[in-house]
Amino acid sequence: MRILAFAAVKGGVGKTTAAVNVATAAALSGLRAVVWDLDPQAAACHLTGVEPVTQPPPRAGLFRRQTHHGAVRTSIDGLSVIPADTTFDSGSTLVHSRQLARIVAAEHGNYELLVLDLPAGVDSAVTSVVGVGAEVVVPIVPSMLAVRSFDQFVDFVDRDPKADTRVRGFFSMVDPMLARHAAFVDDLRAGRRDILSTWIPETVEIERACEKRQPVAIAFPGGRSAAAFSRLWRELSRS
Repeated sequence: MRILAFAAVKGGVGKTTAAVNVATAAALSGLRAVVWDLDPQAAACHLTGVEPVTQPPPRAGLFRRQTHHGAVRTSIDGLSVIPADTTFDSGSTLVHSRQLARIVAAEHGNYELLVLDLPAGVDSAVTSVVGVGAEVVVPIVPSMLAVRSFDQFVDFVDRDPKADTRVRGFFSMVDPMLARHAAFVDDLRAGRRDILSTWIPETVEIERACEKRQPVAIAFPGGRSAAAFSRLWRELSRS
């Protein structure tokens, strides 16, 4: 089972949108895919019409640990969601990479692709996915500070001596009508193997799909946003 972990230094950059829509594109291509919503804000649940977990699990000693609540099938063939646990604070969702590894192993025969939607930030959640060998995918808004944050994120992952984790970025929330966005994206992608060639446009379709609680490929199947996420999945699947 392949594991893609979508991460971001801060929220509001299109992380969850990409996680859900890449998983949807994979399911529509014929794979059995599951999104694990590890963000207590439960945005991936919202985008797929799945309800999050709202009752806290039993306490174990002094620490509350993420429990495996089981995957829920969505209305999209081949796509399931492991709901978010909204009783956790951001950053405490994943405690131990060994615990995550056990749950991943339990789901190994059920799915071909596991997409992790991590909480925003650089914390134990990121360390945990590095520990299980997930490939990390990071959205980058078109600004120099965002690229700088991405480079710092890569440095953070590379500092783990046990990590053999590939981190790749892609440009998100790009306004194709702004010449400076297009030029910025083209300039930054040139000569960088850690930034994917596919970029995701900022469109009304994405906002409206969120209101409908659907991935864009379902809400607007012929739209350019759905086509962009499909291209992003194809690029990820080839590499």
